[in-house]
Amino acid sequence: MLIVRTVKCLALAALCSAPLSAAEFAASYLYSAPSKSDPGNEIVQHESSAKVSFDVVPLGAAGWGLALGGSGQLNAWDFDEPAVPDVQLYKITAPLKLTVFPNPHFGFIATIEPGLHTDFDSVGSDDVRLDGSLLGVWVATPKLQVIAGVAYADDLGKAQVIPVAGVIWDATERLHVEAIFPSLTTTYAFAEKWRARAAVMAAGGEWNWTFNGASGNVEIDAMLKGWRAETGIDRLIAPDTWLTVKAGYEFARELELKRADGTGTTAKLDLVDSAYGAIAIAGKF
Repeated sequence: MLIVRTVKCLALAALCSAPLSAAEFAASYLYSAPSKSDPGNEIVQHESSAKVSFDVVPLGAAGWGLALGGSGQLNAWDFDEPAVPDVQLYKITAPLKLTVFPNPHFGFIATIEPGLHTDFDSVGSDDVRLDGSLLGVWVATPKLQVIAGVAYADDLGKAQVIPVAGVIWDATERLHVEAIFPSLTTTYAFAEKWRARAAVMAAGGEWNWTFNGASGNVEIDAMLKGWRAETGIDRLIAPDTWLTVKAGYEFARELELKRADGTGTTAKLDLVDSAYGAIAIAGKF
C-alpha cells in the first residue's frame, strides 16, 4: 500500500517538526516464471511500475501536510492455457495524501487514490475505482511507531475493506522492522552503503479485462490472489537513492475471472508457485 510505505518518515517528521523531502520517486521491474510444470495453470509475469509524489504543503511545524502523486503499473501475463489469451493489465492512479499531527505523539494519514484498473481495450465505468485508507499513528518512542486503521484496496485479490495494523520499529541502529498487515519487511544495514532485506507480502490485484473469447468480447473482473516471500540487497548509489536487487517466491496463487455484470465465473485457475527476480530504485529529491 502506498500509505504504509511512508508512515515511518511522516511520523518522525512530526516528532522533530522537520519538513520532508519535496519529492519521492520509485521504479521497479519484476520477472516471474513457474517453478514447475502444470499445464493449464502456468503463467509468466512481467511487472513494471513507477511512481512519484510531491509535497504541496510540506509536513513541518504547522502539524499537517498535503502530498500529490501519480503511479503506473503494467502487469503482462503470458498463459500456457490456450483458452486464456495473453494480456496486459494496467493500474494508473493519482493519490492525494493528507497528514495531520496535532501533537508530536499522535497523528493520522488519510489517502484517496482514484485510478484506472484496466487493459485499455475498452475503458468504461467498470475500469474506474477509488481506493483509499485512513491510518492512525502513535509515536510511542522515537524508535517505535504503532499504526492502526483501515484501507480499501486490492492487495488480497479483490477490491475490499482491509484492516491495517502493525508497528514500525528501529530495533537497533542497523535493524529496521516494518510489520504492518498485510506485509512484513526487515532491513539490516551491514555496511555504510549496504542493506540486506527480507519480506513477506500480499501480492494480489483486481482489474477490468475485456476478454476476447470464442463467443465474443466479455467484460471480466480479473482477480489475482497470492503472496510473495523475498530476500535481497540494497545499495546506496546517490544521496537518498537506493538500488535494490531481490529474488523471491510466489505462492498460494489463484486467478479468478468473473463476468463484470455478476452473471457468473468464466474461469478459475490454481496457478503454480513461481520464482521471481526483481530490480528497483527509490529515492528523494
